[in-house]
Amino acid sequence: MLRVIVLAAGLLLAGLLHAAEPAMPAWAQLTPQQQQVLAPIEKEWNSYPDIKRRRLLQVAKRYPTMTPVEQQRIQSRLREWATLTPEQRKLARKNYKQLHDLPHDKRQQVKQRIKQSTVRPGASKTVTPRHAPLPAEPPAVPAQPPQDK
Repeated sequence: MLRVIVLAAGLLLAGLLHAAEPAMPAWAQLTPQQQQVLAPIEKEWNSYPDIKRRRLLQVAKRYPTMTPVEQQRIQSRLREWATLTPEQRKLARKNYKQLHDLPHDKRQQVKQRIKQSTVRPGASKTVTPRHAPLPAEPPAVPAQPPQDK
């Protein structure tokens, strides 16, 4: 019986703590600075789950301390994300997870292959859309047995 009371009290306390977490603000409740940084995703903001809003608010908070190049990259990626279809977003998430799950050295190899495949000779660096599938592993070359002469 004591176990049931302790369990019930624990669940009640957990529920109260969860309820005490502030809900993430709607778009209209964001500061002008936050709205400016997150403008590319304005139309979707209110449909995002709290965890995603929380992460994006952290990005907006760090934004003023970023270098201009970092700020430009954030804006570019937000604009690109806003234009993706749901299927493209799903593929981008899948690719990110696959890349993230690789060991560090393997991840670096894949990133290098992506960079090499997106640079055209004689042109400035051109990046393929981030929602394109990751390049496939090149097939391993089997060792050739020594030939007798």
